[in-house]
Amino acid sequence: MKNTLESFYNPTRTEATIKGRKYNPKGNFADRYHSAIGSFLVEAKRDYTIRKAPDQYGWAGESREAKGRYHLVRGDTGERVSVQTVSDQYAPLSLADVAGHLETFTEQGWVEPDGVHGNGPSKEILQLRFRDDLSQVDTGGGDQVLPYISVCLQHGTGLATGKLGFIRVICRNTFGSVMGSEADFEIRHSKSIGEADDIAAERFGEQVASWEKLRRQISALSERIEAFRSLTLTPAKMKDLTETLLGFSGAEKISTQKENQRDFILSKAQDLNIGTRGQTGYDFYNGVTFLTTHGMPNSKRDSQALLLASQEIGGQGFELEAKARDLLLALA
Repeated sequence: MKNTLESFYNPTRTEATIKGRKYNPKGNFADRYHSAIGSFLVEAKRDYTIRKAPDQYGWAGESREAKGRYHLVRGDTGERVSVQTVSDQYAPLSLADVAGHLETFTEQGWVEPDGVHGNGPSKEILQLRFRDDLSQVDTGGGDQVLPYISVCLQHGTGLATGKLGFIRVICRNTFGSVMGSEADFEIRHSKSIGEADDIAAERFGEQVASWEKLRRQISALSERIEAFRSLTLTPAKMKDLTETLLGFSGAEKISTQKENQRDFILSKAQDLNIGTRGQTGYDFYNGVTFLTTHGMPNSKRDSQALLLASQEIGGQGFELEAKARDLLLALA
């Protein structure tokens, strides 16, 4: 299965009003603005179902079906979307199924589709952007960003994980960052239409409760960014923080690789286009995430595949970002 990022974006209703929306990422764009997830997925050609196809094996020169063992395939083309096989009990889940769980959010005008992305046939991300008049966050330096709901689907797991954050998928690095981040909620496939009908009367109330939870999480994220931005760091303190992050303390000898990583983080922390030019905790965190998502310049070790893998939960990039947050929160 070839891992090539394919992205499809929803235009904004009007001219972009916040920095970052004016940037047109690589990918295709819908011909018109979509307020609903369903119609957006149709134009993106990602409204297909996922079905189970019996696994085949060879026996005495003939092809036979393996009992109780299936591959997951697209309902429209038959393309296989998962390497591993699944059992009779497995309930396939598609982005079209996910849309049914989230459409109330768009119907109430809280969110709108932003983009849908696939990295090979097995991994998909649907991103919803919040309306800018509901949740706009000032990150300093005149930059204003919005949080996104990212629904990540890896075929074969049987569930979609929802994440709330400020990363917009525009490349394979950001795809990996979102895919590997910690989940805030999960969506599973209902096994029968009857079961779905039974809970339909309760769903709106549950979604409103979920919305309130998301609003609280947005507030917490905003407060964290504000705390990082309000944390003043001298150049000496930022260097000390970076060396603590990379494990300089107590080491008998510091490798050239570690020294180069330190210098890289510090240089990116002082980027004139982001944050507050190397003066706050927000800048330090930007430097760290730049290392984990882009890698060192001209490094053979930091290939796209390895960087994406490091963003998975438990990976080196994931753990380094978590440690950086902990260091900053201890100072805030």
